[in-house]
Amino acid sequence: MKKYWLLLMIPLLYFTSCRKDHDFVESSNMEEEQAYDDITSLTLYDVSNNDISLIKDYEVDKSLQLFQVDKSRHFTMWHFVIDLIPLKYRDKITQFEIFYGYDDVAGYVIEQEDLGSWKLALAIDFVEDFNNIDAGGEFTALVLHEYGHILTLNDTQVTASEEEESCNTYFPGEGCSLTGSYLYPFYQLGWADIIDDRAIDNPDRLYNKYPDRFVSDYAATNPAEDIAEVVTQFIMQDKPVGNSIADQKIKLLYDFPELVELREDIRVEVPVVAKRNASYKPKRSYTCGCRGCRKIK
Repeated sequence: MKKYWLLLMIPLLYFTSCRKDHDFVESSNMEEEQAYDDITSLTLYDVSNNDISLIKDYEVDKSLQLFQVDKSRHFTMWHFVIDLIPLKYRDKITQFEIFYGYDDVAGYVIEQEDLGSWKLALAIDFVEDFNNIDAGGEFTALVLHEYGHILTLNDTQVTASEEEESCNTYFPGEGCSLTGSYLYPFYQLGWADIIDDRAIDNPDRLYNKYPDRFVSDYAATNPAEDIAEVVTQFIMQDKPVGNSIADQKIKLLYDFPELVELREDIRVEVPVVAKRNASYKPKRSYTCGCRGCRKIK
């Protein structure tokens, strides 16, 4: 059963169709190719290394055909992704989708096969100027957040399962996190003692109660969204010097040599990111939930 991790973009409004116990969206009666009922899928591509090839153009209204036929924009968006994330870290991304988000939804990821492969979907109407994407700004943060889900929820990190009762670590919804995963020690550090205090539809309450635990108010949604936010700041910012739990969460990722290598490789590929100091936080015009993002109105 596929789970959809969608990033939402409206302040204090989160995707309430998420299953209450695990905060993810199931593909019950939804079209398999479209995870949101308030988006329009435009074009689906197959991913092979750095290349994408057309799988299909979806049937769309005439008002959206201009966005569908503008393949140069599609490829500009894809090339931003591959310029940001080096090839060896993208082996789990097997499909790339362009959709129209109606100035609302900006991106999402969907597991394809038992967490071993994923679809990355981005909204063509999220960035106004596709010829001048700010490599240190919100589109970078969006892509890194979505990539953070793939990085921390794939089949090397989580055993695909629907049986939470047999999981002795942490169950994000897709399955049981492995003891050596990124997510399980992250959960133990900042979530194990407060997990029953969370409110899926109101993360601000938990954030306001424990502000030193989270890198953003949205991170207080659940551990899976939290670690995606932390991955973003781990890459975009310098190593924190403080010792709050939020700082410790970022520092925890430095304990994994492969993540440090990933961070360094991305910052080499996108030098502007490396120039950001520890206090830098990109101006966010979106908020995220259930592995997808919406724009802030």
